[in-house]
Amino acid sequence: MKKIILLLGILATGTASALATAASGLAIASDGVALADGITTPKVALAADGITERQAATPKATQPVRQPAVPKTGALPAAPKLTGGGKTATTSTSKSAPDATTTTTATTTATATTAANADKASGAITDASAPAPDVKPAKKPQPISIKFDVRADWEYHHSGDTSKDESGFAGKFLNFILDGNITDKFSYHFRYRFNKLNSAQDFFEATDWAYLDYDINRNWRVSAGKQVLYIGGYEYDKAPIDVYFYSDFCNFLPACYEFGISGQYTTNDGRNTILLQIANSPFTSKSIRFEGLYAYNLMWYGRYGVFNSMWSVNLIEYKPGRYINYISLGNQFNAGPVTIELDYMNRYGGGKNFFNDFSIICNINYNIKNRVNIFAKGGFDYNDAQNPATLDLQPGQQPEDLFWDLAVVPGRRYGFYGAGVEFFPIKNSQNVRLHAYWCSSTANTKAHNVGIGFRWRLNAFERE
Repeated sequence: MKKIILLLGILATGTASALATAASGLAIASDGVALADGITTPKVALAADGITERQAATPKATQPVRQPAVPKTGALPAAPKLTGGGKTATTSTSKSAPDATTTTTATTTATATTAANADKASGAITDASAPAPDVKPAKKPQPISIKFDVRADWEYHHSGDTSKDESGFAGKFLNFILDGNITDKFSYHFRYRFNKLNSAQDFFEATDWAYLDYDINRNWRVSAGKQVLYIGGYEYDKAPIDVYFYSDFCNFLPACYEFGISGQYTTNDGRNTILLQIANSPFTSKSIRFEGLYAYNLMWYGRYGVFNSMWSVNLIEYKPGRYINYISLGNQFNAGPVTIELDYMNRYGGGKNFFNDFSIICNINYNIKNRVNIFAKGGFDYNDAQNPATLDLQPGQQPEDLFWDLAVVPGRRYGFYGAGVEFFPIKNSQNVRLHAYWCSSTANTKAHNVGIGFRWRLNAFERE
């Protein structure tokens, strides 16, 4: 009997030990599954230690998860992205939609929440009913151009008497040029000559132009500010930095740039432009800027390839209530490498002598492969419309008080002629130019002017 009781005690003790060992093994195995699967939340003691954002955001398994609505197309468009050019790239990302059935298991819950958090992190839209973000395309910067234009020459002046000859190096021009757009409709234009001094009466004396354009549409444009006075002729139209010797009219016209307003119309084919301008008269006094003298200019630009034109009709007030009329016809003929520019200007201020005050200018240019220009230029200024000796002068008046042509004065007969060559050392560019020229005139046929120089243009900044 004692042996039986002893045997039962041994069996009970072994069973208890085995059960305890089994329970301990099951607990270890449960922890091992949680660590390996990575879905179940670890013990609270580890929550502050290296837990990931995804794990911390996982809801309890018993909490239903709201599934994203499935769009009819089965894909959700991504928010539009902006390309470098400022245009909207309408790209869309294809994304698999989760099943709409709600589950309460830990695995399904964690997977759905992971997808939701991934959507949140990436910024993607997770609800088809949510409004699309209001993303506006970035505005493209407006074009702007900043340039410097410089010319310097060595000049030799021979007057016929070698003892009075003059020569030396001289800076001729230093221009600052600014052009750009404010909007697609508004553009601005500015040119300043550093080699020209301002005066106390006119702070804009050294500013050739400073005006604003407004493009109403593809045909119509209006402008306001300091502008070129629109007078026909190719010699008159050229920038001073590109002219080596002038006619009398261009030499002695008091001003080529004045404040005013203008409007122009260009035909659909771009071949014709009609321009109307009202501006201050070039004969406005430099000391009295508000004399009320005006210039009324009507201009036609024609562009026909073989033939181009710059024609104008001008009514210019030189004294209060007194006007001079210009009819200026600038003609350009192109035949291969040869370009001929022929200008005729008629000036009239009254009386019977309509054709007795005029200028004729001709320039012939031969171009060699856009690298070399060889030119010859000549012209004649003539004014016999008034005779200074027969003018009806009042006490205290001078003859010039009754002149109506103040550029080519009565009695003037002036012929000029010359030739030159230009060389552009940079292929397909006119940013650097070397030039040489010679000229003389009928005022003194023994006098000669010779010049050798260069011009260079610096494109300081340009944005298209």
